[in-house]
Amino acid sequence: MDRVVLGTSMLLDRMCPGGGWNAGNGVAFGVPCAPYVDATAIALLALRGHEPEPGIRDSLTWLVNHLVSCPSPYSLAWGILGLAAYQRYDAAHDLLDHAAANLASLIEKNWPADVCTLAVCALALDAVDGENVFEV
Repeated sequence: MDRVVLGTSMLLDRMCPGGGWNAGNGVAFGVPCAPYVDATAIALLALRGHEPEPGIRDSLTWLVNHLVSCPSPYSLAWGILGLAAYQRYDAAHDLLDHAAANLASLIEKNWPADVCTLAVCALALDAVDGENVFEV
């Protein structure tokens, strides 16, 4: 089996019921686990190009619904990066400017102390304009 197919299948297998991902399995001991904004965005970035797969649209919808109220600059930045990769998805395109404004406001109020958060925030703000920040 191809490594890409195997990786895609494994990632989709870890999806939480209803869409989205967390840091582990979607279900543990028969109990559905809650997805996280950052983990969902990172998984969606990894699955770009696999839009027809079941659950991708549900995960995008989950991310759109939870990004607006995200209080963490780190998670919000990853969420913006994830949605920016799917700008053809109408709800993602409509939300990006609003999410970027929220991120800028969070940064102004409390400048990120760690370099990782600051870097992800900078990448996210560039990605809103349609730039693929992961291409060389």
